[in-house]
Amino acid sequence: MDGKAKAASGKNKNSKPDDIEQIEEEFESILFTKGVMVLPIYMTKGLEFDAVILWNPDDESYPVNDADAKLLYVAVTRALHELYILYKGKLSGLLE
Repeated sequence: MDGKAKAASGKNKNSKPDDIEQIEEEFESILFTKGVMVLPIYMTKGLEFDAVILWNPDDESYPVNDADAKLLYVAVTRALHELYILYKGKLSGLLE
């Protein structure tokens, strides 16, 4: 780990890998300095990260509409230095 804060985001707030430790504290009161955070996009508004991985922004998960456009805007503008977009299938028309 290089000491930089990183975040991975996705739309589905109910899914997370089994090997990720879930933090039970109030999100607003936690000080994050380094490591990897896996967060739903709605929880990243107002935060910034050195790198962001946007997971599976395909056309099925993010159809072309105003609400999803705003959500993806929040996701892609959280990255200070690096943005990685990983998807399978057809990329959302909002990102083309």
